Amino acid sequence: QITLGLPWPFLCHKSMRRLLNKMPNNKKLNDVQRVQAISRIQKSLNENKIPHGELKKTADFFGVSRQAISILWQNFSGTGGDLLSKSLESVKRKSGSGRPSKYNIDDLVEHVELIPLRERTCIRDLAGKLKIGKSTVHRMMNHDDSALRRHTSALKPELKPENEYERYLYAVSKVNMVTGTFNDMEDEIHVDEKWFYLTLEGQTYILTKAEMDPKRCVGHKSHIPKIMFLAATCKPRYDPHTRMMWDGKIGIWPFARQVPAQRNSIRRDKGTLVWTPYNVGRNEYRAMLIDNVLPAIKEKWPIGSLGQVKWIQQDNCKVHIKADDPEWLAAVAANEIPVQIYNQPPNSPDTNINDLAFFVSIQSLQHKLGSGTSLETLIASVLEAYNQYPWIKLRNAFLTLQCCLNCIIEENGGNKYKIPHMSKGKLENTGMLPMNVRATDAVFDYYEMEELVDDDNNDDDDDDDDNNEM
Repeated sequence: QITLGLPWPFLCHKSMRRLLNKMPNNKKLNDVQRVQAISRIQKSLNENKIPHGELKKTADFFGVSRQAISILWQNFSGTGGDLLSKSLESVKRKSGSGRPSKYNIDDLVEHVELIPLRERTCIRDLAGKLKIGKSTVHRMMNHDDSALRRHTSALKPELKPENEYERYLYAVSKVNMVTGTFNDMEDEIHVDEKWFYLTLEGQTYILTKAEMDPKRCVGHKSHIPKIMFLAATCKPRYDPHTRMMWDGKIGIWPFARQVPAQRNSIRRDKGTLVWTPYNVGRNEYRAMLIDNVLPAIKEKWPIGSLGQVKWIQQDNCKVHIKADDPEWLAAVAANEIPVQIYNQPPNSPDTNINDLAFFVSIQSLQHKLGSGTSLETLIASVLEAYNQYPWIKLRNAFLTLQCCLNCIIEENGGNKYKIPHMSKGKLENTGMLPMNVRATDAVFDYYEMEELVDDDNNDDDDDDDDNNEM
């Protein structure tokens, strides 16, 4: 203590002694530590007396003050009871101890529900409306039994009654009534388009204090270089012919072509082949299906089921071809593979595996790999992200799709639901991950109603026949 160069009276102060001895005075013992501390003192008793310095040693062992251990022993000794049965009840803090709460949480929650949503978009606004401190609102949101929660509201497509009905029928048609689960979906190929950008308008990074903020510049925020891609995806499965898992990725192709550069640039010479995007219409979409998707299906599809009918699901974009398109039917016949096209329900991106999960993952992985500064590097990064995407995630995405179909059935075709989670990682680790999700009980109500309608129609037909005979 003398080597510190501090006066002796100052060193004798209680707070300074705690600082020198590194004794925290605000730590609380849990129930197990209380029992251990009492048991330690009981073992050191000499003729029912605590040896000199034992309380200090116990306090140092548990990292609390001597006073805390002394009060703990006094409370226990006052009960005169058994350690296992009475120690916890005797030394626990009272439930109502501490400073009383200044606000009634239930009253605050009632006031919050009366405030319009547009006036409580952040902690500052809500605290101002409630006339309380921001820290109080923060504790209400981050406590273990928090009364408030943060929610990000996402825009969803507006559904008309006929859209909800089509969504409901679509979801019901995917159920196997024999097994009570959804179909394998192994004969479905989901195709869709997606814009991939060279960079994002807003990007979050984690930097050190010494690092400079990254500088990212473009000519204009609305003119970030981008290319549209078409992806064809289906459910991964085991291929008995190759004895390996097939990843289910048919392919992804850009709506762009390589053309010679018309003039010199600091990046390349005149005549160098560069990627140039083009506008997509019905003819371009049909050409993409015929020239790229069909050959990829024939090349990559497992040989054992190549002869079975495969269904290409597309959305209701106006440039998409119809199922009876003559050029498409001629190309399918020429490739000698049974493929048919059908449209998913209108305003239903949650029924397409690409819009539901696949594109988001690919885009995130693409920006992690880096898109460079040109369309060539953008295309290369998207293709690399597509190839690196693991088949396990794609398989799990189809299980999420089936969970969404369950929600569509329960909502009678609506889209007011949260994407459900089923802890697929934990289920797979325990060997309990299902191949297909079990359908909700609401789907059986639909088939019961269909049977009742059919019986009523048959009765009406019988009545009409009787009337005709009369």
